Amino acid sequence: MTDPAKLESTTESEIAPESTPRTKKTKKTKKAKKAKKTVVDRLFDFSFMLAILVVSGFAFSLLQAEPDLWGHVQYGRDALREGLHRTTTYSFTAEGYRWINHENLSELLFATITDQVGVWGLLAGKCLLGLFITGLILWRCYRLKVSAIVSAAAVLIVAVNLTGFWYIRPQVLSYTLFATLIAMLSFSFHGWENKWHVPWSSWLGRSDRPIDATATDKNGKPRKRPKRLPVEKSLDRRRLVCIAAASILFIVWVNTHGAFLAGLFIFLAYCSLRAVEIFLSNQEHAGRAAGRLLLVAGAVAAATLINPYGFRLHAWLLESLTIPRPEIIEWHPLRWTDQPFIPFAILTAMVVGGLLFSRRSLDATQLTILALTFWQAASHQRHIPFFVILCGFWMPIHWQSTWQRWEARHDESADMTGKAKFFASFGLLAAAGIVAFVLTTRCKELPVRKDIFPVSAVEFLAKNDINGRMVVTYNWAQYAIAALGVPADGEIYDDHLTTVSFDGRFRTCYPLSTIDSHFDFVLGNDPHMQRYRSPESGKPDPAAILDLDEPDLVLISRKQPHSVAVMNANRHDWTLLYQDELAQVWGRQEKYAEPQSLDYVSPAQRDTSSRPQQGTVAWPALPNRTNHE
Repeated sequence: MTDPAKLESTTESEIAPESTPRTKKTKKTKKAKKAKKTVVDRLFDFSFMLAILVVSGFAFSLLQAEPDLWGHVQYGRDALREGLHRTTTYSFTAEGYRWINHENLSELLFATITDQVGVWGLLAGKCLLGLFITGLILWRCYRLKVSAIVSAAAVLIVAVNLTGFWYIRPQVLSYTLFATLIAMLSFSFHGWENKWHVPWSSWLGRSDRPIDATATDKNGKPRKRPKRLPVEKSLDRRRLVCIAAASILFIVWVNTHGAFLAGLFIFLAYCSLRAVEIFLSNQEHAGRAAGRLLLVAGAVAAATLINPYGFRLHAWLLESLTIPRPEIIEWHPLRWTDQPFIPFAILTAMVVGGLLFSRRSLDATQLTILALTFWQAASHQRHIPFFVILCGFWMPIHWQSTWQRWEARHDESADMTGKAKFFASFGLLAAAGIVAFVLTTRCKELPVRKDIFPVSAVEFLAKNDINGRMVVTYNWAQYAIAALGVPADGEIYDDHLTTVSFDGRFRTCYPLSTIDSHFDFVLGNDPHMQRYRSPESGKPDPAAILDLDEPDLVLISRKQPHSVAVMNANRHDWTLLYQDELAQVWGRQEKYAEPQSLDYVSPAQRDTSSRPQQGTVAWPALPNRTNHE
């Protein structure tokens, strides 16, 4: 593995190396420790880190269909064929209502990959994006001369924390763009980072603390305090150009996913804090340099106005963020029973331990941003990846220092010989190849679980040519749209299509009154239920959605007992057409239960059982549609 003593220095020459007692042992081995790495050492480090990188790919190869994936692909196809829609599509309750779609570019990309490559292209792309993030982290570790073992630990803890968020959805593009942004900032402020530039609290910056008398430089003289990087070098034209280039990144991001707003806040906070540090440095031209930085940051922020909606997108997002979203689990605070809790708790412990036991200088800007993102991650699970990615970029140097302190107390005689490293390198490369092959086989198809999605219920509706205005629980709605609401292949128009009352697009294209009516029906208004209702929605009415614009069908989950109870209480208007262990399909009595109706479904056609729903089908799991003459 990498020689720990050699890793004492970083590429930032201004950071003073850690002090170690001058003992006979260290004097004897000093020359050996300073020896350059051999070819075998470099091969071993490369093969070890490559193996870790490939293994981390398993964390990004999660095979689970995301409820909104059907919608993202279909909306992208619609945009490619017809242009961007400005009003709600596939809905009978919000016809003509404005649609501010903050995921246009993502959906165009998903549709193109699905149609040109197939679903395996989406799976492979998702995995490659995760590997790109961990690759950036590994590259930064390499530049900071972090050891292979610490780099591996950093990559693995980041990958494990991102696993539960790595579905095929626009968010993964946001997280990738955010990692790219942090890499650009790290390059722009290389040499300025990892130092404490706030004068009145210099005691927090370890490099500015009183120097230990036993710490000396290579000439035996007392170690000097680290020299501050001149402003002219810390923010030269090349670095400012890199910061300005973030405008291109944000133009892509603002059209990809609404999380650009979180990235923009972090970017502006980072640049503002760095500007304060530069101004407080009291160096020549510091005020001018800080002003240039803020001016460039403002120009980057202005670039986010390049989107189909202009400033209306920002206004809508800011307004939407002021309204709670307790119905969506990812917007809940993190609790110990949640799946992301354990890896997040381990990462948090590593961060705290790294900051406490590291001898490296702290960074005021990084600490502030880390604290803000930690607060948001603990408050809203959806923001956990932002904190995780920041830790992957900013914490390895402190974990390295902590690791060196622990390693210095243990015998180093067990280091691998050059011959052992040579053979181990080939073993690691072979293992990496095997893991890469396994990953490619995992990306062949995306399974759709029948105990999660109403595959059998949709097949029943398609087989019996049952369609119309449908009330459907929101996490199934976009599957229902793709399966029953889109013209069959080769047809431009089909009047036998299903529209929905509400779907996962949520507030982007539905009024609050419709959203509240839907959740009054699905979840109820129990005080113990996590809900938000607009004061303008009036008195809660669980059955109101059944009369809103006269729906014909209801598709609900039996795992949501409130909606089942509401339907049973309204049997005088609705009849049960289909039932299995997971789903129920109800039809309006006058349309589907009256023999004289053209849409009559006889008792022989109905299927009402509690048949278990087991197994999977390959995405998109669409039924064979009846051809209409």
